[in-house]
Amino acid sequence: MNLFSCPVCGFDQMPDPPQDYTICSCCGTEFGLDDVGESHASLRSKWIAKGAPWFSDELEPPNLWNPFEQLVRADLDFDENVVPTSATNQLEKLWAIA
Repeated sequence: MNLFSCPVCGFDQMPDPPQDYTICSCCGTEFGLDDVGESHASLRSKWIAKGAPWFSDELEPPNLWNPFEQLVRADLDFDENVVPTSATNQLEKLWAIA
């Protein structure tokens, strides 16, 4: 089975490509709708500003899932200044490891 990556959050276990109204289970972006007129980077910043929460109620996040590690692993740029204070500890631990 081919899996696809979300260009917004870097979730790499999407069963369908990020197009044609596919919704990312991780960040909740609905492709072909949310990304019309808004860049993936902008959608990423909005998701991060909310604390980078897991979106899906039907699919559980991967074991030991860390949204910031996911972003780094996917090599997606993000502005650390939009990370909520409640999540900065996760990010600081990640930078210490890297």
